[in-house]
Amino acid sequence: MDIWNTFFKKIQISSLILTLLGILFGLAALLRPNTVSLGLCRVMGAGILIGAVSCLISYFTSPFSRFWKGLALTGAILLGIIALWILFRPTSVLRLLSLMLGVMLIANGATDFQLGMLLFGGPLRRFSAVFAVVCILLGIAAVLNPLSASALIMRLIGLLLLIGSIFGLYLILRFYKNQKNDRSQDSSPLS
Repeated sequence: MDIWNTFFKKIQISSLILTLLGILFGLAALLRPNTVSLGLCRVMGAGILIGAVSCLISYFTSPFSRFWKGLALTGAILLGIIALWILFRPTSVLRLLSLMLGVMLIANGATDFQLGMLLFGGPLRRFSAVFAVVCILLGIAAVLNPLSASALIMRLIGLLLLIGSIFGLYLILRFYKNQKNDRSQDSSPLS
């Protein structure tokens, strides 16, 4: 039984730390979305750069054939270029991602509008049309102003992370309270 108590205590501590980090990151994403987005781009660029260096090391140390060595060198060059682009131009990456999201929203909205008009009638047709038009308008807004769209997306991610982390904190505290109540009932003289 002592093993289980130790196991649950370790899970509680790690869950509490993860939940508190989620609350901090959620608040940061809500309050400073552009800073968080740029920071995440830089972390992603650094990770890709590590992959490029790994491919380069593999090129020089690999005992494999020339084909595999050439593949490793090609991967190192491509990953290095992408990593440096992300590291030194993170706003262009955010613009590109928002632009791609905007185009996807426009295409999805147009498809939904067309399918809604063909398949549905009455109130469901109107609902489908309204939803499709909202998707198209959001897509146009994302295409026309990509940095604002990325900030909005980061704020939504921050809000969802904050809500999820607060709920997780509530669950951890409830679990701790129930565990404490169970221990006090087990040690009572009447049981």
